[in-house]
Amino acid sequence: DGASSIWGHEWLEFEDDCGSQWRQWIARFGPNFKLKGAWGNVYNYPHSPVFRNIVERLTGGGLAGVEGEKLHKPLRALIAPAFTLDRIRAMGPDMWLTVNNVVARLYASVEAKGGVRDINMLDWSATSTLDVIGRVAFAHNFQQGQSPEAIRIMDGWRKQTNQGMVWNGFLASLALRQFPWIRRLPLPAADDQNNIKNIIKPLVSRLFQRDISDLEHRRDLLSILRRANLSQEKEKRIPDEELSEHIATFVIAGHETTSVVLNLTLYALAQNPECQRKLREEVLSCDHKEASFDELWSNENFPYLDAVTREGFRLFPPSARNEKVAEHDDILPLGTPIVGTDGRLIHEISIKAGQVIHIPTVAVNRFSSVWGDDGDVFRPERWIERTGCTPDGKFLPGAWSGMLTFLVGPRSCLGYRLAVFEMKVLLMAFVRAFEFEFIEPVETRMSPATIQPRVVSRPQEGACLPLRIRPVLTANKQ
Repeated sequence: DGASSIWGHEWLEFEDDCGSQWRQWIARFGPNFKLKGAWGNVYNYPHSPVFRNIVERLTGGGLAGVEGEKLHKPLRALIAPAFTLDRIRAMGPDMWLTVNNVVARLYASVEAKGGVRDINMLDWSATSTLDVIGRVAFAHNFQQGQSPEAIRIMDGWRKQTNQGMVWNGFLASLALRQFPWIRRLPLPAADDQNNIKNIIKPLVSRLFQRDISDLEHRRDLLSILRRANLSQEKEKRIPDEELSEHIATFVIAGHETTSVVLNLTLYALAQNPECQRKLREEVLSCDHKEASFDELWSNENFPYLDAVTREGFRLFPPSARNEKVAEHDDILPLGTPIVGTDGRLIHEISIKAGQVIHIPTVAVNRFSSVWGDDGDVFRPERWIERTGCTPDGKFLPGAWSGMLTFLVGPRSCLGYRLAVFEMKVLLMAFVRAFEFEFIEPVETRMSPATIQPRVVSRPQEGACLPLRIRPVLTANKQ
């Protein structure tokens, strides 16, 4: 229904704004339905060629790109100790140092403009998250986004983001699914993705020259992984080249994903001044500037900050849509039966090898059957009214907070605690320092692995999120 004879339903999906098209389909057909494509066991469902290409180009052989239980499971077991609560707790001082430096630089630039400035928030959020992940991942200082490497990384990401938001990006994703060998060709978008990886890996490689005795006292992810690797039996160790690819994965995934959620959450706060006021009032009540991991992880110390963070990750999951492809025939049991075209109830779906499974996280996280009739609305209070429960007590399967943002099971995001901690630090620092004002409407597009904003009236300009900011003290005086 509504499918193009050439593009099927995929052009409607590509043009989707924050999962609105998916939610229309779900409201009409339920949570499981079949789409018409263009042109005609968890490890049984690897990434589709479209997503596999992005992962491989960006990170090489990092954890996100490893498929199959025999390879992925032991590798995940090796990396998991780097993301324990104690490890992330120890990252707090580095995180606050980098975020405070970026906020101070932005504050000075606003003051120099007379106390008010219109900015593209994407530039400043990317600077903040890249600085944070550089320090905690491999103890590298990106100099508040001003180092040559930082500029090249952010420029490369922005180019490939903008290419993915336009018609050519749509065609490229279709072609990759139909003809996977295309990913080996030297295409411009692929070159941009490779460039990001190729900037990071030499930086990491230089750190391998550090004295091994120095590893014991270092708390960055690379040092933790090297210690864990060296403690393995010699034949089970993974080579340094592969370790560097895992760090590239953390840098790329860690800086861009948190940046996406921060951007759209700040935009939502700009549209909801009362929510922003309540959040600012709460974080300004803190008697010290740098709240610890334990203070921020609990929802008791800063309940509204916790609620805004959860609502941001629910509404704006960085990986808004995922694709898997069945390697073998399979049967998927349905939690909720659906009605077939013949009127009979269907309790399971037969999957044929090669079929692509779409997982629209951005729509799943807004199910009215779970979140109520206001599932599309930014309303942090929902997490306080029912102590974090959804309106009817239902939860979706997920690694964190009853939502699908960080996926679930053996392919769930290992770094979700780090992402949540970083998000709370960033929100606290930015909202405490600045008042954010709405300027003009934005819409979102997939590009192609993350959700990105662009100005409704100027879509040709690509990814952009304009906000007007004032230092809080200036705003309070007026």
